Amino acid sequence: MSKRKRKVRKQPPKPIKRKVKLFPVIFCLKENKAIALGLRPLKYKMRGDRVKLRESVHVTQWQKDNSMFLEGYEIDFHQCNLAEKVLCPKCGGAVDFRVFPSSITPKLTDVSDEEDKDNLTP
Repeated sequence: MSKRKRKVRKQPPKPIKRKVKLFPVIFCLKENKAIALGLRPLKYKMRGDRVKLRESVHVTQWQKDNSMFLEGYEIDFHQCNLAEKVLCPKCGGAVDFRVFPSSITPKLTDVSDEEDKDNLTP
């Protein structure tokens, strides 16, 4: 009679910790650029291939200690009422609240198109 072979049990795989964080961003639609960035990432849960946010962006997300605004674009949300449309303080266009995925804390930079146009040669 042959010897019984020992069955090796597979270890269950360890769950992969996601390194991507979701940061809230205020985006000016008229100027087509981000004007504010929340420094505290939002909590989310993966549902298959879709993302479900556990928390929504609140007024406390846009205080001086946990957010950064571009110079001249500061918005005071304590004066806004619930469901009021927020406008860009510089151009008066509508703003959009978006979520920016990043593995590190992003930084805001002011981008100008004028310098790029001068450097191009025909």
